[in-house]
Amino acid sequence: MQIDDNKAAEEKTKNFCGIIFYGTEYRISPHFQGMRCCQDRDTAKVQREFLSGIRPDGCNWCWNAESNGSESFRQLSNRTLDHLFDKSLINIRQECAEQKNEIVSYKIETGNLCNATCVTCGSRFSSAWGALERKNGLEPFPQRRVLIDNDGMRFDQRTFDSDEFFKINYNTAKFINFLGGETTLEKANWEILKRLIDVGNTDCNISFTTHGNFDLSVEQKLIVSKFPNLQFNFSIDGVDKVFQYLRYPLSWEKCLANLQYCKDNNIEFSAATVLSNLSILYIDKLVAWFDENQISYHINYAVNHQHSHKHNLFSCYTLSSRVKSAIIDRNPSDLVKNALSRHSQADEDRYQLFLQDLVEKDRWKGISVADYLPEFAEIIQEDLSKYL
Repeated sequence: MQIDDNKAAEEKTKNFCGIIFYGTEYRISPHFQGMRCCQDRDTAKVQREFLSGIRPDGCNWCWNAESNGSESFRQLSNRTLDHLFDKSLINIRQECAEQKNEIVSYKIETGNLCNATCVTCGSRFSSAWGALERKNGLEPFPQRRVLIDNDGMRFDQRTFDSDEFFKINYNTAKFINFLGGETTLEKANWEILKRLIDVGNTDCNISFTTHGNFDLSVEQKLIVSKFPNLQFNFSIDGVDKVFQYLRYPLSWEKCLANLQYCKDNNIEFSAATVLSNLSILYIDKLVAWFDENQISYHINYAVNHQHSHKHNLFSCYTLSSRVKSAIIDRNPSDLVKNALSRHSQADEDRYQLFLQDLVEKDRWKGISVADYLPEFAEIIQEDLSKYL
């Protein structure tokens, strides 16, 4: 049964999100099942609202991104489903209304093993951050790992005492996005790929979200070669020293070498950038570099994992009014203007916390923001000096 005529259906797909019907996320920090992007845990309610053409309140991350002129996860997911099923969004919505949908898309976090201390990250997603926090008297988020079997994955109880099970249908899976931690370091991810090979599902679309400083073994390169639809999604927030500061202690040259490895071996790759108060001054230079090198990219807005959301120290908004004006003067692009369009007293207050945090974390790492981001450091130097 057609739930709407073509005109009404086309209108309702403007606010439709297919991934809530076809996808799931398995996060272990903390353990989580469902679509993390949606703040409303009542999945059935959200699905009903999408089928009715209503914008669910719990999907504000996507609505805000779209209002800022950025491609949202909703839009990206819809394009992905269109590619996977080779069907229009109208037809996909119709199948969802008829309950013909099944989980075929997985975003999987198998651990928080990582050798980087990226500025906007923390021990929940990086064991390197865990070591740094412990060294400086904090209690880090514990390192967690999973074990893989023919039905899916469960926690390795040596790292987390839980019987929770995460089902994976290796036969019908159409898309698996590995999240981390650093995904190439997690042995469980490679075990999942071996299971897909065993059942003959090498057409499954695979995406590794990676910091780009990976070293693949001979066996891992062989596994990669068996998946024609595999891609690496590089996390790149700036070029050269900007990259090296924001994703310390990673190497820009090694990132470039791995991009070249993908090119030389016809492996698909893309980029995702975290737009933060530290990187916004440099975003147009990064976008120009993406365009020059013909790299498709997606912009995400920073969410700080070291603090609660109300103390989101690395949001673009977490700057003083003076600093925002100075950044716009130096980089008056529409992207920058839109990202800095809002201001409140809370931004001023969080900005002071941001400065304190910046000084403390630089001291932990033995580096200085001025050596890597001199233009930004010049703008904030007067404010920063109070905490040096």
